[in-house]
This record gives sequence, C-alpha cells and structure tokens, in this order.
Amino acid sequence: MSFNQKPFLISAQSKFRLAGEDYIVYLDINTRSRLEGMYFECPSESEWFEYFNSLALELERVSLKDIPKVVSFWKATTCGQLHSKLFNLPLSLLNQALDTYYGRSLGHSEISSMPSEELLCRCFGVYKQQVADIIKEKPSANLIDISNSLKASIGCGKCSESVVKFIDSCCAKLTLEKSGVADLSAEFDEFSQRIRPLGMAPSEFVLKIDSLMKKWIKEQELSRIHMEIVSIKGHCLDFEIRGTDSGKYILETFCEYIQDKLGLSVRFNLLL
Repeated sequence: MSFNQKPFLISAQSKFRLAGEDYIVYLDINTRSRLEGMYFECPSESEWFEYFNSLALELERVSLKDIPKVVSFWKATTCGQLHSKLFNLPLSLLNQALDTYYGRSLGHSEISSMPSEELLCRCFGVYKQQVADIIKEKPSANLIDISNSLKASIGCGKCSESVVKFIDSCCAKLTLEKSGVADLSAEFDEFSQRIRPLGMAPSEFVLKIDSLMKKWIKEQELSRIHMEIVSIKGHCLDFEIRGTDSGKYILETFCEYIQDKLGLSVRFNLLL
C-alpha cells in the first residue's frame, strides 16, 4: 500500500513548505481511536521521502495510545541518519497534525492576544510561552527539540540565538524552583555558602564530568575530536572543542547525557 497520497478520509493534517516544495501529512483516525494510516505528500525525489515512508509504514493501524512507543522505536532506528538534520520534518508534521486532532494548537485569538515582545520566531509565529511549556514538560529539551515541535529557527534562522538563550533561561528557572539556586552559574547560594554540585567541591565535580566525558567520547566513537573543560562556575561549565565544525551540537548532546546520567541541571558553554 502506498501512503504517498491524500486519503479519502482526513481527521487532521499539517503542512510545511521547504525549498519551494509542499510537504503535507494527513491522519486517518477511526472512531475506535486507532490511526488507520499516516498519509503524506512528498516529492519522490526528496531526501525526506524515505523517512516519511518508513514512519508511515510503522504507524499503519496503530492505536493512538501506542503512537509514542512506535515513534520512539522509529526514531531509534533512524536517529543515526537524521543526526545531520536540524529538525525531523516527518515527526514535526506528525506532531502538528496530532496537536490539531487533539485541539492542542494555539488558536488565532490566543496568539493575537500575546504581546509582540513575547514573540521569538517571526517566520512561524512561535511565542515564548509555547517554548516554556515544552521546557517544563521536558527540561532537557534543546534547540533541535524546539525546532521539531514548533519549527522555531528553521525559517530564516535569525532567531536561533534568541531561542537558545530563552531555553537556557527556562532551564535556569526550573533549577531555581527545584533547588533554590537562582542561576546555574551562581557560585554561592542565598546563605553565602559555596554551591557544591552533587555535594562535591568544584574541582571534584570537574573530575567527575571529565571522567564521564572520556567514557562518552569512546562510546560515541568521537576520538578524532578534542574536548576540554576550561572553567566552572556553579553548575555551569565552559568547554573547548577542537577537530570538528559541529562542536555546539556535540556539546548539547553531551549535556543531555550528563543531565540524564546524574539527574542534575547543568549548562555547558562552548568557547569559540
């Protein structure tokens, strides 16, 4: 069966225009809360075609409650091929269509009532509150996660730095709510006591991160690059990365690994 077509019945749909071509996802959902199929319109010569097609095949006749599990499996089998992409177009359109189906998309009245200074991405009308909601649900979310969910920064790209800074501020706010630390780079708490990540002195914490970094580099087969911790302030560490043009992405990925491994909010900065 070919899913590269418009279905007879459409429960929800989403659309994105890229490089002059329209990419559309259609969902056919029956009354028993089952996804009969994720159909799509994508040029057959597009580099995205195989990803749309493989995702559609995985989602055929899947119950709505099982979609997250199936998508996780699909991401695990395709993540290596998609690492070079800024965002996951098939998954982004699937999530948007599901949001439309469940009524989670922001309506025009909600968007128009937001002050202009709350706007982060003008290309796709993404506001700070939308990003903050994702960070609250997934504290380890980075720019790629936000791009996948909201398409922020994938237009002209001028907002990328602002989006990253806002993500950092949201993470810092969550840390404040959980631990009472006002700033991830703060060296002393409200009682003038030196902040000790995981109860360690700064030098001990650096050694801990350095040990995990060497293990992670070996697991990821990144021996060709050189990563070095330059300084530490509170829960914030500065790094130098040489031997690659993807230092920022590598550091973001390593930061997620550390946060998951230690259950601790940290911020890693790349020194240029």
